Amino acid sequence: MGKKGGSNKAPQAAAPAAAPPENWEEYLEENPELKRAEEEKKAERQRKAEEAQRQQKLKNERREAWEKQQVKDTRKKDREDAKWTREVQATVARALTEGVKAAQFFEDGRWYVEEGSNGKHVWKEVSDAYYCTHCDKH
Repeated sequence: MGKKGGSNKAPQAAAPAAAPPENWEEYLEENPELKRAEEEKKAERQRKAEEAQRQQKLKNERREAWEKQQVKDTRKKDREDAKWTREVQATVARALTEGVKAAQFFEDGRWYVEEGSNGKHVWKEVSDAYYCTHCDKH
C-alpha cells in the first residue's frame, strides 16, 4: 500500500483581495447605498444653498426698496420744510412792516425789545422773539 493522503504540493494562496479604494468616490462606487445617501445629502445642501441665495436676494431687494423710499421721504420733507420756511419769512417780513418788533435775546436769558422815541431808548422785557406794539402782545 502506498501513501494515503494528498499531494505534497504547498497550498496556494487565496485569490488576491481587491485593492482598497484610493478615494471617497471609489468607495462610494463600491457601496451603492452609501452613494445614494451621499447624493441625497448633496442635493439637500444644494437646495439649502439655493434657498439661502433666494432669501438673500429678497432681503437685498427689500433693503433697496426701503432705502429708495427713505430718499423719497427725505426729499418730500425737505420740500415741505423749505415751503414752511418761505411762508414764515414772508409772515415775519409782513409783521415787521406792520409794527411788530423783533426782540433781542440777552445774556440774562430774557428777551428784550427797544422802545422809545425822541432820543429816549427804553428796553422792555418781553416773553418771546417778537413783540406787537399795537396790541401789547408778546
